[in-house]
Amino acid sequence: MVFDRFVRRVRTPDAAQLRSLVDLSIVNELDAIEHDPAVVDRHGTYFRELFASWAPLASKQVVLDAQRVLGP
Repeated sequence: MVFDRFVRRVRTPDAAQLRSLVDLSIVNELDAIEHDPAVVDRHGTYFRELFASWAPLASKQVVLDAQRVLGP
């Protein structure tokens, strides 16, 4: 469930909407990391664990991009 701030209510996204939300969230963080690679040094473990837990919901390409940006 997510809170829709525009209509001020909780909604349950369908599978496609959830995948889009997860993909956008991951890609947004990856963009920030690519602009400041030191973020990986400070928070890489956190992001690797978080994105791994989201991997079943994310598109394959976004998972591969996260692995490329964050490294092992």
